[in-house]
Amino acid sequence: MTIRHHETLMAEYHQLKEHADVIKTRMAEIKTLLAAAYPDGAEVGGHKVSIVRGRINWARVAKAYPAQDFPQLYKQELALDQKKAEALIAPAQLDEYRAEPSVSIR
Repeated sequence: MTIRHHETLMAEYHQLKEHADVIKTRMAEIKTLLAAAYPDGAEVGGHKVSIVRGRINWARVAKAYPAQDFPQLYKQELALDQKKAEALIAPAQLDEYRAEPSVSIR
């Protein structure tokens, strides 16, 4: 392979990368639109759209519910007991610490 061929490959790579970025951005936009249109999920064009709840950021929960004020939520080792926190903190309050939901298209 010659240097010119390598330059051609590199140019093609960057062109493909640019297209991939545009495609990824558009796919994210479509997911957002479908999530807004089907907040409870749906079957669309033979594909299932489902909304997956975001994960709870337990480090943020621990900051908001410190051990000295909420010892019942913590294990002896002073680590946040996620099961106890989920049982004792209202789900609406925990939703404030949940990551953004993701959209799945299959």
